[in-house]
Amino acid sequence: MSYFKTLTPEQKTRVVYLDKELSKYFSNPYIRAGIIATITKESGFSNLKEISYAYTPNDRIRKVFGYRVAKYNDAQLNALKKDYNAFFNEVYGGEFGRVQLGNTKTNDGSKFVGRGYNQITGRSNYTNVGTEIGVDLANNPELLEKPEVAAKAAAVFFKKSFEAGKTTIKSRYGVSDLTKIKDVKLAGKIAHNANMGWKNPPESDPTGGFQIAMSRVLDIFENLGSAANEFVKKNRTNLIVITGASVAGFFLWKTGLMTKLTNKLKTM
Repeated sequence: MSYFKTLTPEQKTRVVYLDKELSKYFSNPYIRAGIIATITKESGFSNLKEISYAYTPNDRIRKVFGYRVAKYNDAQLNALKKDYNAFFNEVYGGEFGRVQLGNTKTNDGSKFVGRGYNQITGRSNYTNVGTEIGVDLANNPELLEKPEVAAKAAAVFFKKSFEAGKTTIKSRYGVSDLTKIKDVKLAGKIAHNANMGWKNPPESDPTGGFQIAMSRVLDIFENLGSAANEFVKKNRTNLIVITGASVAGFFLWKTGLMTKLTNKLKTM
């Protein structure tokens, strides 16, 4: 079954809203589909705060977090993972947290766990993204759990990551202009790489998330337009449809509709 068809109406609404935010920075629908496919394996447009690992098998935890949990035997790891704050202070704290995530204060690991659509993690990422979107995420990290904030944050995160990765994108993928990409699989690879960081290629992702995202990217691309069109039909009196503008079904919003949608998203 199509992954997209398994999404709830609420999730589809969030996808449309996110696609609109992404279109501010990415005109290429292939890239936007790649980003959205990556997000499906991060939050699925539902879990906007990182979930507990309390019931995750230890071998899976060791695979995801590697050396950060290597000092714990199974009994110790079982005890640690049952304490949400202690677990994330461990895996997102210490030297790793300080260098990779900017977690410089006590309990930053649990305070700045993955949040938002693409699970933005760490004090430095919260601070930088928050500054870009005009929301004080460093002092109010829970705001990233609001759908409208999560959409803006994800769009800005990918914008900044793509800018930082220009050299790597060209050397690793032979791409110097994102607007020219017409291969959805390639777009998916680059988007996943942008989310995980440019140090290693996406195939090195130890979580298995890359394979999940790649299995969904074509389906996301093919359904983005239908999701937007479905929303248009439900709000036909409030919308002016621009036909043929893009695969995502671009549309103009009349006065008041965006406020209505934003208010709806706040309650989801």
